[in-house]
Amino acid sequence: MWTSISKGLCLIVILSASCGSPKGGGVELTPLALGDTGLPTLEDNAGIHPSTAVLEDWQNPFSRVAMSPAQRWNITGWAMEAGAPPARLAAMFYAWATELAIARSGESQFQTAIALGALAAHEGLSEEQRTLYRNAAIQAYQSMLDNFKDSVGYTAEGYSYRLVPLAFYAIRDLGGTPQGRWVETVDPYGNKIVVEI
Repeated sequence: MWTSISKGLCLIVILSASCGSPKGGGVELTPLALGDTGLPTLEDNAGIHPSTAVLEDWQNPFSRVAMSPAQRWNITGWAMEAGAPPARLAAMFYAWATELAIARSGESQFQTAIALGALAAHEGLSEEQRTLYRNAAIQAYQSMLDNFKDSVGYTAEGYSYRLVPLAFYAIRDLGGTPQGRWVETVDPYGNKIVVEI
């Protein structure tokens, strides 16, 4: 039983070594200070598949701690609150980019792109920073089109939806042009759809 408890604690805190035993001799657990997360520099295409550079980023608060999906979603909700400071969006970026580097999923790439796009839109950043994050967001959404074509997201009710069309339109909303053979067309019912030709 201690193993499952100690694993749970390791999920929400950063460790200076490893989880200790229930009889003492363990290490002190330090809570993550996510409100102070530094803005990502995005060196070596961090946050864009197939780069794993985010795991070596000294500012990444998640490089040495595992997180559950629920914790990533909690960070996402906290980061996307109206008026949230850039540090929260940086924490969201690091949470999802770390998961992307480890598990290589379309959902992680998509959420990383959302965090970058939100940083690009944040009025508290300089124009140079916003341009950096805008370009990175376009690359991250393009990675969805290139590497995660079949990825889906889920509504709170459990319904799935394709992420590729959202990535396609996000690139255009950011002022970019989707690359590859992706086009917008109309299905037999008159609905706009995005397909690869």
